[in-house]
Amino acid sequence: MKKIAWITDSSAYVPESMKTHENLFIIPMNISFEEDIYQDGIDLTSTQLYEKIEKSKQIPKTSQPAISYFIDLYKKLKEDYDEAIAVHLSSDLSGTYQTSCLAAEMAEFPVEVVDSKILSYPMTMMIEKGMELHTSGLCGKEIAKILRMEHKRFHNYILVGRLEQLYKGGRINGVQKAIGTLLKIHPILQVKNGTAHLFGKFRTKKRALNTILKQFEQEKKQNIIKNVQILHADVLNEAKELKEKLMTQYKDIDVLIGPLSPTIGVHGGKGSMVLAWSVEKG
Repeated sequence: MKKIAWITDSSAYVPESMKTHENLFIIPMNISFEEDIYQDGIDLTSTQLYEKIEKSKQIPKTSQPAISYFIDLYKKLKEDYDEAIAVHLSSDLSGTYQTSCLAAEMAEFPVEVVDSKILSYPMTMMIEKGMELHTSGLCGKEIAKILRMEHKRFHNYILVGRLEQLYKGGRINGVQKAIGTLLKIHPILQVKNGTAHLFGKFRTKKRALNTILKQFEQEKKQNIIKNVQILHADVLNEAKELKEKLMTQYKDIDVLIGPLSPTIGVHGGKGSMVLAWSVEKG
């Protein structure tokens, strides 16, 4: 069995228990405030991010890791691994996937680069599934082929915390046009087939969250859903309240709470929340 290295970028939420996995490598995205550049998850926490957004006069920006970072990593991995599988943020939302592909070619290291076509914790779930498939005897190419279809099983609903922050970021103009210019609304977005779409817009945050819960209820009636993830932008108490609602109504699901990566939080702003789950046909 070939030894495989697993790579992702810091836009994924990776629980602390998994960060210590000896074969997992997380490449930090970059966040810039005025003249300073921070590495996501290394020298900038989620809480620090939102504090800086409140104080900064300029709009923070995100950028993919430098190609040299990827090349150095892949050259180093060549010494200990036979091949690698890299799972990255949707290529429609970031250029990280393309950079990883080019770096693997330049480093002359066999890397199966997977465009997750999604964001946050579902990327980590893809890697976990890949590790299980490897244990069962599948090779890198076979695993990557399966993982490239996984995004179809993941459903996600993204509640934007600060609409003005989304406008300032200017990264998803098509969605912004669909939302309109009224800032006192609470839009829900979805990433489907790699691209952000508007699911709905609501006058209150409570109504928006209730709509997501109703959507979950409908989907659970039609599919098998075992796990739900709640990712939040510095609103832990709200995430806990949502978890309690779900756990009270459904006794057969596990609910994970985690922070949204600062890379994602830059665009949605403080108060953003993502509810995601994977479905299996009943």
